[in-house]
Amino acid sequence: AGNIQYISTDGMIVDSSAPRVESIAPEISINPEQPVNDIYNGDVNVYIEVHEPLEGNTYSGIKTISYRILNMGKETQSGVLYSFDNSSPVQSDLQKDWSGNITVDSELNNSNDVVIEVYAQDNSLNSSVNSEQIKIDITKPVIRISYDNNNPDSGKYYNNSRTATIVVTERNFNPENIETKITNTDGVVPSLSNWSYEEGTGNNDNTTYTATILYDADGDYTFDINYSDLAGNQCEEKIYSSGTSNATEFTIDKTIPVIEVS
Repeated sequence: AGNIQYISTDGMIVDSSAPRVESIAPEISINPEQPVNDIYNGDVNVYIEVHEPLEGNTYSGIKTISYRILNMGKETQSGVLYSFDNSSPVQSDLQKDWSGNITVDSELNNSNDVVIEVYAQDNSLNSSVNSEQIKIDITKPVIRISYDNNNPDSGKYYNNSRTATIVVTERNFNPENIETKITNTDGVVPSLSNWSYEEGTGNNDNTTYTATILYDADGDYTFDINYSDLAGNQCEEKIYSSGTSNATEFTIDKTIPVIEVS
């Protein structure tokens, strides 16, 4: 009878190419410039861009984008940045590119091992993961000072040498940033010894560096010390050990007096 019927689909998209996480560009939340020494001392604003490749003039579109933050391997933050759940989309509904920002909480991620991980999946269920590692240090260094000779005469006078021990508790230490201010009226000014190192635990905020200063020559001394770590955190706490006398100003006089009788 010549009857004819045409049956067709609404069209389909074949996509075997995984989406690419183009960039994870950490930036300081209050400054677009990178931090000094690549260590952040506050919350970190992170820009993320995801691009779905165009293959054969077609693409299936981004289905989901999620992220998580790992501090020394432990997840501290996570979330879904984009989700597409249209079960019958047309081509114009498909998302090819996405960009946005997340904030890495410095209180939750205070360590040198912070990983930003981004996961993207397209509507053909191709997926990819990209990650970036950063360092965050919001802990201010602490300086502890002690002396081995704390037996003065007449207030601040010592007839023997004194040795000061300096202990800096800090994760990101640079000895070149130590600022000592030592004066001596007789002109012989001592200097710091080499630093010894003892590794801490956890995020290593309790790592210590130790040096000594030998006050051996006669003279009226003054002493002060300051330090900023590699993240720019300034020391605000200088602790003098219990029983320490005259830590910042004292006199050493080891010269025996001479008596002449005529």
